Amino acid sequence: EMRPKREMVDFIIVGIGVNINLSRDEMNSTMGDVSRIATSISENAGREIDRAKFASDLLLELENWYQVYMKRGSKQIVSEWTNRWGDINKNVRVSSEDNASFEGAAVGIDNNGYLMVKLDRGETVKVIAGDVEVV
Repeated sequence: EMRPKREMVDFIIVGIGVNINLSRDEMNSTMGDVSRIATSISENAGREIDRAKFASDLLLELENWYQVYMKRGSKQIVSEWTNRWGDINKNVRVSSEDNASFEGAAVGIDNNGYLMVKLDRGETVKVIAGDVEVV
């Protein structure tokens, strides 16, 4: 959420959902269909995670990347994002809130942070919002 103030941004609210210490059974019983693609940090790390340390580390990382953005703009962030994302050129299914979906190859991320998906017919679609699943 964002509120503009004249030609500037008054504030931005960003929400991040992170499953930290949920077990597979908890995810299966509380998340419905999403549980098949969900994971938790503890599940992947094989140990319980200190939530306070995680929150602190996350906020520090967000601050670091905010400083990168303020000094260099979005290009550096998009470049790092693209390099770290392991699903470039893989086939994905994109679903939107209105239950529309399509499939194609995830070919990159543009300078605005939008996922670029190339459809079978050759057209490249810009994904602004939606759920993306590797198929």
